[in-house]
Amino acid sequence: MDFDDAGGRLAIYNEQGRCIRVLAGRSHRFDDVVVVPDVSGVLSVEGPELKWGAMTTWSLQIENSTAPR
Repeated sequence: MDFDDAGGRLAIYNEQGRCIRVLAGRSHRFDDVVVVPDVSGVLSVEGPELKWGAMTTWSLQIENSTAPR
């Protein structure tokens, strides 16, 4: 996960639209690995102020894990 200087957050929402878990949130540049748990929900990339409007620059790279469950 990579956010530009403004930051942002990566969260999981349930079917009712409620945030059930914040996986990463920063108010500054962020470039690190984030492990997404095996849960049902919607993965959301959000701006730093969590309001409607312009989104900061971000990128997400998905890697397949071969770890045993």
